Amino acid sequence: MAETTTGTYFGPRPACSIDIMLSIRALGSHRQKHWRSDIRIKGYNFSNIAFKNADEKTTDLYLLGDGQQYGYKALRIYPQTLLDQLRSMVYACNIPITYGKKFHQVLSESPSGVCFAFADGTSASARLLIGTDGIHSSVRKYVSPTTPTYSGILAITCAIASSALQFPADKDYLVLPVAVHGAFCIFVLAPQDVDGSEILIGIQKRYPEQTR
Repeated sequence: MAETTTGTYFGPRPACSIDIMLSIRALGSHRQKHWRSDIRIKGYNFSNIAFKNADEKTTDLYLLGDGQQYGYKALRIYPQTLLDQLRSMVYACNIPITYGKKFHQVLSESPSGVCFAFADGTSASARLLIGTDGIHSSVRKYVSPTTPTYSGILAITCAIASSALQFPADKDYLVLPVAVHGAFCIFVLAPQDVDGSEILIGIQKRYPEQTR
């Protein structure tokens, strides 16, 4: 939770290992161009996602970024790298970060701000409270008491060195990332790391909902 220029971020210390993808919309939402330049060199830059059918023939190219058209490409980056960059920006704005806090409930609201409590019994107040606590967000439940529903899709992923991957000689895999739509699942190949030296491999398939 943080305000634009002055405020405080409260939350657990982040620890992420799965890479994420930032499109032109996400990158373009930030007005500071130097931020895009700083972060761009720390991830894998690309323009399109290719879609293939079960015969591995390209059926579509989906544009996510373009250097000439938008001034920057889309980016695949490790979350921890992105968080480190965002954290440095927060510090540069003199916004304190307090770790080990878990939001519990809103205590009161007024036109001038909101007072809220943490799980450890302490409380804080701010003009604006922003919840960034995931799909089961406690802040969102306060604003809109809805329950997330399972989409019915399971993703299984791993990562291997790009040098260990061999594509069929008679198939075109020049455009990556790529999603191959088979009869029973979707197979995904997506380069990561700055030089694309690592490849994320994953499948998406329908799977019955499980208990937590």
